[in-house]
Amino acid sequence: VNKMLRHLKFHSVNAPLPPSGTTLMKDDRPVGTLTSVARLVDGSGVLGLGMVRIKQAPPGSTVVLTLDRPGGPSTWAMDILPLPRFDSLHPLDSQDEVTSGDSKVSNDA
Repeated sequence: VNKMLRHLKFHSVNAPLPPSGTTLMKDDRPVGTLTSVARLVDGSGVLGLGMVRIKQAPPGSTVVLTLDRPGGPSTWAMDILPLPRFDSLHPLDSQDEVTSGDSKVSNDA
């Protein structure tokens, strides 16, 4: 696998959001593509998702993207964070029950 989906935490909170599909760069080399971006509901930050080359931009790296705009170029910096692993979420115990619609489903094997 050459690329993985990664969380991107933007350094700037108040900047306009860049469009999806923008190339992510590290050390003046393309390392991935921004797939989505959104401002947190409480306004405390901006997060995105991107497909990023594993070896060139591992978690903990900082990447940038730059767009030419009418008032001059805009640049965003962001940290690459790993996505949470689904197997690290707490699975149901074998004794737990899950409610599905109007019926209960047991998780017993």
